[in-house]
Amino acid sequence: MNIYTPTVIATNYLYTTDLNGYTYYVFGNT
Repeated sequence: MNIYTPTVIATNYLYTTDLNGYTYYVFGNT
């Protein structure tokens, strides 16, 4: 069961993709 999905993570984390295609997660409470 994949709980690590962009939709689920987007709830507490900000799903961001860099110009280089690097995907990272940032706390929404920045």
